[in-house]
Amino acid sequence: MPPICLPPEAWPEPERTAWRRALMPRQGLYDEGGAAAGRPPSTITNVAEAVGHWLAFLASEGLLEPVETPLARVTPARLDAFVTSLRRRGNAARTIAGWIGGLCSGLRWMQPGCDVGFIRRPRGVPISRALGVEAKVVSTVDSLDLYAWAAALSEAGMARLPSRVGRAAVRDGALLGLLALFAPRVGELAATKLGEHLCEDGDSFRLHLPGSITKTRRGRGFVLPEPLAVLMRRYLEHVRPHWEPRGGDLHLWLSLRRSALSRKVIQEIVANRTQVWTGHRRRPHWFRKCLSTTAALRGASFAYDTALVMGHSPTVALRHYTMATAVDAADRHAERLRRMRDETRALAMSFYAEQRGETRR
Repeated sequence: MPPICLPPEAWPEPERTAWRRALMPRQGLYDEGGAAAGRPPSTITNVAEAVGHWLAFLASEGLLEPVETPLARVTPARLDAFVTSLRRRGNAARTIAGWIGGLCSGLRWMQPGCDVGFIRRPRGVPISRALGVEAKVVSTVDSLDLYAWAAALSEAGMARLPSRVGRAAVRDGALLGLLALFAPRVGELAATKLGEHLCEDGDSFRLHLPGSITKTRRGRGFVLPEPLAVLMRRYLEHVRPHWEPRGGDLHLWLSLRRSALSRKVIQEIVANRTQVWTGHRRRPHWFRKCLSTTAALRGASFAYDTALVMGHSPTVALRHYTMATAVDAADRHAERLRRMRDETRALAMSFYAEQRGETRR
């Protein structure tokens, strides 16, 4: 059975050469490096996987000519056949749109300046709409409620120390409390180190996220508020010293196995805890949506400040504020309708009674 995804080392020579060139790091102040230089590792992995799916499909169809350029391989007929094969494997429309987007990114990296518009917008329609991708509607929770749950988890963990279950609860309470109030990205959480990124600041802590570990490559920092500092100190004093491996590991978040938590493990921890809290498995990014919505419902200035804390652009802040304001306006309108209905209930009942009386006569 042919593979469904080819790793970069198994790609044809044109793609392998172009991919190596795209990943070339910057060599100096004025050197731009490859087209993918400076991209987060997770983005590079996802794009490589999308290109790998495409090339594996071409190989399975006998269409992988060794001398074609990466873009020359892409034709409308082949793209249609590729989408059909993905659908037959049971991939959802959203997943397929992701693979197509990743393929476009890979082509632009391997052949800078190439036009991939016909791939992203078949017949002038955005690929997501053409595939019938429905917008996700995900409910949010007030971030202060999320923090209260995290604090309760920490308290419960302290009561069960020194058991493994108790220590995990104290760690997760601090982790989820940080997510609730500041919503760092999962990659930032996995990269955070003691003394380098998290430092004591009087009775509290200062968290500095440099551009080297952020998605946007822009650094940001903040002091943890006192309640969150309490959760963090519990973890650092009562749990982390018991898990630190010999030789020391400066990563902030450690596992019961005495190793740094990976992105995948952090996502699993968050999913398991939110399953208990809300009945749904949510990923760390959901906390960003909750915090954006919570701030936006409190006012435009809150939305803008929160966006800066999370590393969002003002455009993203405005979008969340507009969405939240629309929800708030709809709620106010529904409340007005309920009041009007209550105020006119007696008049309506009297009218219907009269009508029934006339009908009987």
